Amino acid sequence: MNTEKVLNEIKSLSPEGIKILENFIEFLKIKYPKTRAKRKNQKINSIKKNKFIGIWKDREEMKNSIEYIRKLREKEWRYNSNY
Repeated sequence: MNTEKVLNEIKSLSPEGIKILENFIEFLKIKYPKTRAKRKNQKINSIKKNKFIGIWKDREEMKNSIEYIRKLREKEWRYNSNY
């Protein structure tokens, strides 16, 4: 795929799709840096800047994450077992 076609494909994305693409590009830059030294620094900086760090810190239902996941699974499995 040539650069022009890639740019046209990007322009056709929704705002949510563009955000996902931006996050994926950041991932690729960390995973495949031009040099190994940059990779480590990029990874550390990326984690520090990540908006998801601490996203659930104030959520009461997440205090006991094991219990929270167990309840989610029970609910999902109960729902899917009706098929």
